[in-house]
Amino acid sequence: MKVTIGFEIHEQLATKTKLFCSCPTNYREVKPNTNVCEVCTGMPGAKPFPPNQKAIDAVIEIALMLNCEI
Repeated sequence: MKVTIGFEIHEQLATKTKLFCSCPTNYREVKPNTNVCEVCTGMPGAKPFPPNQKAIDAVIEIALMLNCEI
């Protein structure tokens, strides 16, 4: 039997928009629940945008620096 152990990391990346929508990420500059849309809130029928390419690039770069398998 082969045991595989993994871990999950949550990090807020320095991007101007969220990963799956065009809402801004300047959460410290606005009132709570201001930068939200139907995609952010998971409304039925809401279609996510194509992923934020800057975020994808940053995550791949981090994974490569950590010698992760991609």
